[in-house]
Amino acid sequence: MTDKNRRNAGEGGETGAGPAAPGVEPDRFLFGAVNPLDALADPVLVALLWALVPHASPAVFAPFLLASGLVAVLRIGIRAILRVWPVPSPAGWKMSLAVLHGLVWGIGGAAAVLSAGTLPAILAVVLAVAGLMAARVLAHAAMPAVAGLFCVAAGLPVALALGSLLLSGEGTRPLQAGLAAAYLLLIVFLGWRGYRSVRRLVGIGQVNAALQAQLDRERDAERRLGESLPGAIFQIGIDAAGTFSMPFASDGMLALTGHSAADVMRDPASLAAVLDVQTASDLKASLLQSARSLAIWHREFALNHPVRGRVFLEGRATPELRADGSVLWHGFLQDVTGRRSLEAHLTIQGRMIENASTGMVVLDPQLRVVSANAAAADLLGFDRQAAAGRHVRHLLAHSGRPQLARDVRVALADHGHWQGELQGRAGSGDYRPVLASLDVVGGRSGPVSGLCLVLTRIEHIKEAERELYDLAHRDELTALSNRRHLTASLDAAIRTAREHHGRVTLLFIDIDDFKSINDSHGHAAGDAILSEIALRLTHSSPPEAVVGRLAGDEFVIMLREAAADAAPAVADAVMAAMRLPFTLPSGLPVSVTLSLGLARFPDDATTPRELLDRADAATYRAKRAGKAQVAVHEDEGTVPFASRARLRAALSENSRRGAFRVYYQPVFATADGALRGAEALVRWVLEDGRILLPGAFLAAAEEGGLIGEIDTFVLHTAISRLRSWRRRGFMLETLSVNLSPRGLIDPAVGAGIVDALRDCGPLVRHLEIEVTESALTGIAEPAFEALRALKAATGVAIAIDGFGRGNASLEQLNRLRVARVKIDKSLVSRLGGRRDNTPIVPMIVRLAHSMGMSVEASGIETRAQLEAVAAEGCEWFQGYLSGEPVPADLFESMMRDAGLLRAGAAAPLLPAAIAGEGRS
Repeated sequence: MTDKNRRNAGEGGETGAGPAAPGVEPDRFLFGAVNPLDALADPVLVALLWALVPHASPAVFAPFLLASGLVAVLRIGIRAILRVWPVPSPAGWKMSLAVLHGLVWGIGGAAAVLSAGTLPAILAVVLAVAGLMAARVLAHAAMPAVAGLFCVAAGLPVALALGSLLLSGEGTRPLQAGLAAAYLLLIVFLGWRGYRSVRRLVGIGQVNAALQAQLDRERDAERRLGESLPGAIFQIGIDAAGTFSMPFASDGMLALTGHSAADVMRDPASLAAVLDVQTASDLKASLLQSARSLAIWHREFALNHPVRGRVFLEGRATPELRADGSVLWHGFLQDVTGRRSLEAHLTIQGRMIENASTGMVVLDPQLRVVSANAAAADLLGFDRQAAAGRHVRHLLAHSGRPQLARDVRVALADHGHWQGELQGRAGSGDYRPVLASLDVVGGRSGPVSGLCLVLTRIEHIKEAERELYDLAHRDELTALSNRRHLTASLDAAIRTAREHHGRVTLLFIDIDDFKSINDSHGHAAGDAILSEIALRLTHSSPPEAVVGRLAGDEFVIMLREAAADAAPAVADAVMAAMRLPFTLPSGLPVSVTLSLGLARFPDDATTPRELLDRADAATYRAKRAGKAQVAVHEDEGTVPFASRARLRAALSENSRRGAFRVYYQPVFATADGALRGAEALVRWVLEDGRILLPGAFLAAAEEGGLIGEIDTFVLHTAISRLRSWRRRGFMLETLSVNLSPRGLIDPAVGAGIVDALRDCGPLVRHLEIEVTESALTGIAEPAFEALRALKAATGVAIAIDGFGRGNASLEQLNRLRVARVKIDKSLVSRLGGRRDNTPIVPMIVRLAHSMGMSVEASGIETRAQLEAVAAEGCEWFQGYLSGEPVPADLFESMMRDAGLLRAGAAAPLLPAAIAGEGRS
């Protein structure tokens, strides 16, 4: 609202002279109308009364006329002076003049009444004086229009008195008539002005009503604005004596200070209760300084809010110098606690950013550098001051990414974010990997305010990635490819070969009898052997080959493309490398052999898994062929398992299912062909009814740790069957059971076998434990001692199966006190033919007899072979010529037919012709 509107709306001025009439200036309260004729009306009226009153006394009317004229002149003069020359306390001057005016008319009017001689004259004087005084009083009371009407009313009695005088004929004079006419004209003028004042009064009332409504609306808007502002509006003043006051404060003062606006306006000193002494002193000093300089006051200060505790406020106020020398500030107060906390937080963040090991660069929308921390300068190798204002591409000139700028533009346009690896350059000039992340600040719905580039050193991440890669793809012991990497490489190689009609050859390598090395020399020695084998395999393979370790003692060499055709040469190189002796960490030399299986894609397999299984199966066939062999994959119809891993899994499953059976192969005396004993042999009955021979699965059972379980099953079954036969009268002399010395190393298996043999009692004299010569020479010392302990604890006889093929020493045979040796069928098969090895068999027989051992020939399939072994002095023979392994019920029938039910009457079971030939 403007100052003019405020005056028209009736607000008080500086003088504080009291409430103002709507639309009337304050000085008109004392002087009525502004026109000088209003002031001159007083002396004119006195002169007219003097002329009208008969016998008027000049002593009375002359001073009255002079006094009223002087008052009129003073009114006009003082008014003119006040308009052009401000004086102190103008209201006092005006009030004094009003009192003087009242005294003149009071005294003069009274004297005029007393001097009037006739009743009409007295009435005229009284009415005129009273009307004029009433008009002045009403003018003083802010009712100028009504005052004009009273002026007219004051003139009417004068007119009536004049008319009365004229009608009565009491000495009418021309002077009286002229004065009456003049006064009547004055009355008409004043009446016309009164009419105008009434009309203006009505208009001013309407305008004032509209202005008042506007004022109310503005005050309501100001109130709502004050309530909506997050602070408080205030006025604070200081007078010439230095006393502070607060004329106004909005309701927001309560939330800011804990004191209501009314309390603060009533007693500004109440704010001192929430201010520290020093803070209060500083605020007072700053206000005094603002009052002296009339500069804008601005301060931030803290106070102790009774509810919220320590809060920070910001005040800003504009000073105004008043006419009386006081100063009034109009200002605003707001809470800046949150801002101060944010500023402190940002300061801490700024320090953290500056001291962070992560590089940070702030860019403007044109990708120019605004600021960068020390880490960024160190990572990218630039000077921060020189980089300010330069395009970011200058910082990334050595990024190692030719298309970096294009990639960044596309990513920022599509996603507002880009991340990638850069090559940072240290101060030394060395390059190092840096992970960069660039984000747009703003954008999308608003303007882009800038970008933030974050740089992170990732040397340790790269190193960790390499370590993780090695852990995931390299064997920890040998540093060769592990199973995962081999599988992935094989998949990729076969996929490529399938697309381009290429070839892939896989060499599956297994260390022979590696378990015995661990058992004999410890796992540290075994690890050393594995590491050395890995080196030899790598040196024996082409550079493009993938050499890896699957698990344990299993290795793989994968050959692709042209190298696949060189697989036989690679296999020969591997076997040649293995012929060199190995040296254990203890310094002892040791010989190690390998079994190698070879399979090709697409000839032998069409998938990676199938190719691996085919190569594994070929390795297994090499082991069965005598170890230290190279075998190429062939269809081995008798073994329905593609790999040893699957074979071992099936063994474990079927051992729990009870799929093993014990068959009995008869053993005959060469002297008379009589049935004397039997050998218990295990068979694996598959779900489809097929029967697997021991050679197809026992090696896998040894590797899988199941051999002890199988041996225990066969022994318990054989003992139970022998006990049943003996109880029913079948006098079988000997029942042989095959055991693996490796199974005896397991304390639980060894103890179980010992207990089973002890439970036999005297029946143990008819039992015989068979151990193959190859197993005897390959076992570690603990297994050999376990076999000796078994014989010592139970007294069971020990027989050596497959004798003549291995390298058993005489010392071992003597330590075990072997009861019988069984000549290997490979030697027996050469008897009676062109490949006759006659000197070997006789030597074995003589050696055995010299050591007190009997001799049995295995694998007799022809009469010539039977005659040959009989001639050499073998006491026993066994083979398909005389009888194949059969189930227990069929073998029982064979014993019944052989007459073993009668003590000592073992009738010949062989056909007469064969028996006779054997005896001869």
